Amino acid sequence: MKKIILLITISTLLSCGKKLDLKPDSTLVLPKTAQDFENLLDNTGVMNITPALAQLSADEYYITSFTLYQSLQDPIIRNAYIWKPDVYEGETQLGDWRAPYAQIFYSNNVLDIMSTQDITNDPEKQRIKGWALFDRAYAFYALVSNFSKAYNRQTANTDLGIPLRLSSDITMNVPRSSVEQAYDQIIKDALESSKLLQQDIITGKKNRPSKVASYALLARVYLSMRDYGQAELYADKCLALYSKLTDYNSLEIRRGSSFTYNSEETIYFTQQRVDYDRVTYGSGGLYSVDTALISLYSASDLRKDIYFTSNANG
Repeated sequence: MKKIILLITISTLLSCGKKLDLKPDSTLVLPKTAQDFENLLDNTGVMNITPALAQLSADEYYITSFTLYQSLQDPIIRNAYIWKPDVYEGETQLGDWRAPYAQIFYSNNVLDIMSTQDITNDPEKQRIKGWALFDRAYAFYALVSNFSKAYNRQTANTDLGIPLRLSSDITMNVPRSSVEQAYDQIIKDALESSKLLQQDIITGKKNRPSKVASYALLARVYLSMRDYGQAELYADKCLALYSKLTDYNSLEIRRGSSFTYNSEETIYFTQQRVDYDRVTYGSGGLYSVDTALISLYSASDLRKDIYFTSNANG
């Protein structure tokens, strides 16, 4: 909360023009240096969280009984599971909406302040600008994927998209874009980030994007748009830079996850919001993997024991 309050203060000061230089409170530190910007974007509790709605409504699991379904206290989990038209039932505090917009707010603050600086000959700040653009694109993509219709070339110009906040000014009233405009902005940000970010993935800091991650994001976005030629192009660009695979024989099979934040195949790290962790992390017998899915794995397939754990229902 303190971090968000600080950023709101930054946003207010930015809107005051020349007053920014006056620093009415001598103890107030405004982001200015590359390290300042990194500190904002390195806040993994804000910047590396992804929505959980898609997981809640996925078809690879089932709730083992109607009684257990009724026992779920959170109506959003119940409603998402059955694909109820009104998932949120009037709830206004939507975590899957707020989390990406918090990321966009942080990114916009970095981009707005950088726009007042000459970073032409500062490769470190250019890299960080690419980082902020990637984070904004990633957040916009999460939002349009969950709160808009799927991309359809025939209707994308009229289908409602999302508010495209491109400024840290919180007083601006931003209307919903079209789906076409949303995807155009995502691609624009991701493409620019791919030109500014470093090529190498930073070991131990995979919360930070790279050129590899930008290409992977573009491939995924174009795949969502059914533009398979562009999806293939950027998937190839991604794999040309980084194509490491994990030897599953080397993994320790354990309850929870056999993969770590720094797993070899990971090119960019995020994690789902933990509000619905009974679905995404541990179910205690409440959920089971769909039998049609689990039957696809042979008894000797290492993925079966690595991806899934047994519960009381098998």
